Amino acid sequence: MPSDPGNNVVGTGRYGLIGYLAFLIPIGAGLVLTLVGGRLFLIARAQANLGARMLRLGVRATGTVVNPKAAMAFFNGQPYERLSYRYSDPSGKEWTGLSDWQPIAVAHLWKAGASGHIRYDPAKPADSYWFGATDPAGS
Repeated sequence: MPSDPGNNVVGTGRYGLIGYLAFLIPIGAGLVLTLVGGRLFLIARAQANLGARMLRLGVRATGTVVNPKAAMAFFNGQPYERLSYRYSDPSGKEWTGLSDWQPIAVAHLWKAGASGHIRYDPAKPADSYWFGATDPAGS
């Protein structure tokens, strides 16, 4: 009741719905941002764990760049790209993988057919990690 401030409760009175919305919209937005941020964190952690596991257990191989512009994204307003690469296990079976996100200036140095260092899991050859090379142009 407007005449008695001690009895005012969110969601009551003539503008009750506005009170609920003013309360629920920021909470809903916070939950969505928490879920999106949590998902991005889990993806980044999985990629970091894969790189660490490949350093410990991975078998060295040579990856050949198939598509130097496989994916593009912007982080903090800066463009980044991923390379798509192909490699073979000892049985001759071919596999493909994606590099980490690289600044576009670095990614544009890579050409299709260039070779780079990778490591893959011998128990699960589809898991690989791109470590790059000293000569991205393949010359």
